[in-house]
Amino acid sequence: CPSIEGKVMTFKDKKRHQKFASTLDELRKKEDQISITSYQGLQEDGDKYTINDYYRKWKNLKTGNKANTRSNYAYMYEHYVQSGFGKCKIKEVTNSDVKEFYKKLYDEKHLAPTTIDNINTCLLVVFKQAFRDDIIRLNPATDAFKEFKKSIKLEARENALKGKRKKNESLTVDEEKVFVDYLENTPLEESWKNIFIFMLETGLRVGEVTGLQHKDIDLDENLVYISK
Repeated sequence: CPSIEGKVMTFKDKKRHQKFASTLDELRKKEDQISITSYQGLQEDGDKYTINDYYRKWKNLKTGNKANTRSNYAYMYEHYVQSGFGKCKIKEVTNSDVKEFYKKLYDEKHLAPTTIDNINTCLLVVFKQAFRDDIIRLNPATDAFKEFKKSIKLEARENALKGKRKKNESLTVDEEKVFVDYLENTPLEESWKNIFIFMLETGLRVGEVTGLQHKDIDLDENLVYISK
């Protein structure tokens, strides 16, 4: 069994804590890091917190946001952050890490930029809470989405110049049948099923459908006018 070097130190919280390492050199490195952290005005025990820990702290506080806003943040975080990126140690996350995470959501999860923007808004408030608690020196999500958005616009422009413009892929007939079958066998309100079928049959986008008014629909001629 290797020998264990230990040292008792008083942290910013005025409490005495004991740090251990397998060698004296390793212990001195930890002591130096604690000195740097203390100089920066940060909590010395902040290494133990993950992003998820601070998400839970923020969620439990429930301050500064309306209930529906918090609900939206919770949905975005718990669906797209919690199981992966959320496990990272919050003190180790950099601005580059956040941008790479957004790029991964875009490339691999095929999330729309607007969805990633919502995730970014959620992360901003989580990191802000850690900043206020002196766990991190800077908010790594600051400007991350703005810079990510610029990068994908540049990438799309370069691909267009190279003749690699991505084509939209429509559902096949078999995929449409699977979708309709799912709607028919899922406990959804009838109005929602009708909307989905209407979008499937017409090819209208969400914004176009939600902008429709009674005057835009001519049942006699079976016509729908898109005015907004």
